[in-house]
Amino acid sequence: YYQIADVFVLPSRAEGLSNVLLEAMSCGLPVIASDIEGNRFLVEHGRNGYLVPLGDITALASAIDYALEHPEEARKMGNTAHASIAERFSIDSVVDKYDKLYKALG
Repeated sequence: YYQIADVFVLPSRAEGLSNVLLEAMSCGLPVIASDIEGNRFLVEHGRNGYLVPLGDITALASAIDYALEHPEEARKMGNTAHASIAERFSIDSVVDKYDKLYKALG
């Protein structure tokens, strides 16, 4: 479903590190998510997605409309989302982070 979607929306009230948000971003979708702690860890507003104030239905609708009305900008944002997830969460990146952690502890 990610491959046929134009935009991914996650208007949740609480999240940790959201797997579904990670998946959508890694598939290159432009994302719109609630501006809450877990989502802020992944989404840089205006760079690789949009964050909207929690519970602000008008802002959420506006962000969705904007993404759909500006498909080229949304596509670029989706590409940036994909790149940011690949950079931060690729197997090589994760292994490198664990390696540095273990060396720092040992």
